[in-house]
Amino acid sequence: MHNLEKGFPEALQFLNFKREELVDHHVKVIFWVKEEELSRISLEAPDFFAFRNRVVEFMELPHTGELRPALVEFALETEYGSLDEIKRSIELKEKLLSELSTDTEITGYLLSSLGTLYFQIGLYEKTIEYNEKALKIAQETVNRQNEGSILGNLGLAYSDLGQVEKAIEYYGKALVIVKEIGDRRNEGVWLGSLGNAYYLRGLVEKAIEYYMRIK
Repeated sequence: MHNLEKGFPEALQFLNFKREELVDHHVKVIFWVKEEELSRISLEAPDFFAFRNRVVEFMELPHTGELRPALVEFALETEYGSLDEIKRSIELKEKLLSELSTDTEITGYLLSSLGTLYFQIGLYEKTIEYNEKALKIAQETVNRQNEGSILGNLGLAYSDLGQVEKAIEYYGKALVIVKEIGDRRNEGVWLGSLGNAYYLRGLVEKAIEYYMRIK
């Protein structure tokens, strides 16, 4: 979906209130958006924008020739898994993790992946437990890219637990790292997440400040 300018803001307001139905009906959505459109989405549909990386993905509008390959890649990366499939994946990765001894890179991957899987089924305490372990490995191996992603994921988990202050803390740390390594895409993600968090606290002006920094 793209070229949303004719549908602002009514379409976004609808999505803001109907976002849960995407999960209930196992619908995956991808929005090809320009930077200014993404900024408007974050401002006019903050709840919907906060849903990204679950069933909704916002991606920069590709050139026409790149559209089909990009859609295929998105589908492969975000293939929906049933609850049973997620539980089987958790069981397998827990087993692999218990059998590893020295391979730090694989251990870090498994911990981070388990954190994501637990997030998908709403076990946020487990999400935090595994992401904190993955974060320690990312810091020890000086993997700044992973460190930034894990910090942001911790923010998402704390946000869903209703601990907005903790979420802001982790979003802020993630933002520092992605700016440092020049990760513009995730810089926008964590700026938007900070905006959403401040919006939830009722600090609308502070939220707008972060939304306006999304480029």
